[in-house]
Amino acid sequence: MNIIYGHRHLNWFFKELFEMTDKGIKYKGKEYSWDNIQKIKRAPGSYSVNLCYPGAIIYLDDGRKIWINGRVFTRAGEKPKFKTWS
Repeated sequence: MNIIYGHRHLNWFFKELFEMTDKGIKYKGKEYSWDNIQKIKRAPGSYSVNLCYPGAIIYLDDGRKIWINGRVFTRAGEKPKFKTWS
């Protein structure tokens, strides 16, 4: 099971954020096991467009943080599950 998650911009351009595997996640070329994730925290949206679409922050044990924008977060090959302007 390898599932790629990322952000879809302008409902057209997809930018990979991380890949989820059976063992954990792959982020920026490095593999992390599920034990390497210290915590996941809900984060507020930006103070402009995304205020109504909060996201999350994944804290990894090496100090890295993965910022997830809830407005544009989706699986590769899928359309976002919210209404868009297009």
